[in-house]
Amino acid sequence: RAGAGWMRAIVVMPLVIPPVVAGFTWRFLLNGEIGFLGAFLLPGMGLELNPLAEPRAALVSVVVADVWSRTPFMFLIFLASLQSIPRDYYEAARMDGANPIHEFLFVTLPLMKGALFVAVLFRLVDAINTFELIYVMTRGGPGRATQILSILGWRTAFQELDFGQAAALGVVMLVICLTGAMLMFRRFMQEDTEAGQ
Repeated sequence: RAGAGWMRAIVVMPLVIPPVVAGFTWRFLLNGEIGFLGAFLLPGMGLELNPLAEPRAALVSVVVADVWSRTPFMFLIFLASLQSIPRDYYEAARMDGANPIHEFLFVTLPLMKGALFVAVLFRLVDAINTFELIYVMTRGGPGRATQILSILGWRTAFQELDFGQAAALGVVMLVICLTGAMLMFRRFMQEDTEAGQ
């Protein structure tokens, strides 16, 4: 039990690290000259590349850093959902001859649908609005390899001073978030209605 508490604390740790600090940490780790990953580990594995200087590697690096930073929140949502499922359901399924795979498919997954919906919705909105982590790590580069809408909007507003286009990009981001949320909500409600019939 104590070991599970420690493991939970370690998994949740990235959640309390501000995105700016996480971005600087990852930028340092992936630095091709002095970073542990970029200068020592990757070359030691035979991969001669600077992760933040090559477009594809930079994109992968940013995705890995973002997943590391945001996964704990998903973990907490799923953990809370799992802990709210009554044990009686699993016992009843076992008495009916269900194996662990059947338990997962026919007990756990249907009862976690609401949590999955909330988690994916939060992740969609968060992914579209991510700014600090990517800006600190790559500033949208090299070239435009890691430039997302939020960084494009910032550049448009504060480097090119085109506030009208930056505002339009903000509206586009809002429309994407709302459209994604509406589609997901409609799908969720449709499945919920079908399950109730």
